[in-house]
Amino acid sequence: MSLLKNTEKFSKRKKITLTLLSIFSVVLIVGLIYLARAIPNATTIDFTSIRNNLSTQGISGKSKPAADMKSLFTKGFEESVEERQASKERDIFVKESRSRIYVETAMNDYYRENYSEAFRRLERAKSYNPGNFLAARLSAQINLELRRYKKAYDDLERARQIPNEDDTVARDLDVLRKIMRYTRSEIDVLQRQVHKNPNDLLASARLEELYEQMKD
Repeated sequence: MSLLKNTEKFSKRKKITLTLLSIFSVVLIVGLIYLARAIPNATTIDFTSIRNNLSTQGISGKSKPAADMKSLFTKGFEESVEERQASKERDIFVKESRSRIYVETAMNDYYRENYSEAFRRLERAKSYNPGNFLAARLSAQINLELRRYKKAYDDLERARQIPNEDDTVARDLDVLRKIMRYTRSEIDVLQRQVHKNPNDLLASARLEELYEQMKD
């Protein structure tokens, strides 16, 4: 009998538990449905006030944030006229210094008769400072010693156009003009001679030498 009673009590408790669970589930579902409907309306944000506040500060949909941010970060860092001028002068000074160093090194190459290296350094010197008088003057001197009269003349003419206190430039230009006139006359004579006698190897060799001297 006691076993039967215990079984009936357990059955009743089980039914009560199931009933309570059913009621709780119904209440939970109803609550979730209510929240699902209520939350979207509750979380809707009105941007009208935000837009109004931004517009009073000059910020609108047509503003350019990138430009505004750039001006914000660069403000106070822009170079003044004096700073730009100082930077320009500093750059000129650096280039002139490098040009001067290349000329000094080319001078050493010249004394060692390393003319190809001297020319290379002189070209670098001119690239840094086209107005380097010594670079043009030394280039003219080397070309003159190599009997490249046309190139020496061009270098001296370039040097003459650069402000300088070297009185020998005009004199050397005058000497080179005379040499070049004589060379052209000799070329004309040799050309006629080779034309009459193509087998004159001596005249042909001399003509080639003069051509080299007058080459640009």
